[in-house]
Amino acid sequence: MPLASSLRLGIRRAIASRLWFAILAIAGLGAIGCGPEPVVTHYRVPREKGTAPFEFVRPQGWRVALPGEMRVMAFDVREGDQRAEITVSTLGAAGSALLPNVNRWRGQMGLPPLNDAELAAEVKQVPVGPLQGGFVAMQGAGDKQGQATLGVVVINGASGWFFKLSGDAGLAERERERFLQFVASIKFHPAEGDVHGHR
Repeated sequence: MPLASSLRLGIRRAIASRLWFAILAIAGLGAIGCGPEPVVTHYRVPREKGTAPFEFVRPQGWRVALPGEMRVMAFDVREGDQRAEITVSTLGAAGSALLPNVNRWRGQMGLPPLNDAELAAEVKQVPVGPLQGGFVAMQGAGDKQGQATLGVVVINGASGWFFKLSGDAGLAERERERFLQFVASIKFHPAEGDVHGHR
């Protein structure tokens, strides 16, 4: 074979070899790109309930907690192995009468219901900002022994508001003053906002 022809053949083979290598490299990259996509872990972000329609002062030691369904806000306080939960909820004024709601709380604490006269002896008027609310305290019975509930119900415009502390009886009693200070610090905005359920 003439020298010139041999050189041309060698050059063609070298070019073909390099092209083939390039094609294999591109195919390899494509295979990597077409492999299983990375797994993305999704985290559910708690739904915000919006700003409460009042201003307040949070007592020292109360940690903000997830409010859960039917609650406007919630707090948590702990001392050793004792725990108490503070919740705020609201309902239309028509469903916010003191007696049935106090009896609902008493039922949750294993206590019998009260009548009007018995409620009058139990309830105490306390300040809720510039308003007055009905305050009750109860100790659990039966399987709720050792538990306690402090509660305040107040009517503001077209809504009733429920402030409740429930938990270990000893801690609830130690938090009583802070709970009442929290309730007294409430200052409702002129517009209340939406009405929620209650517990």
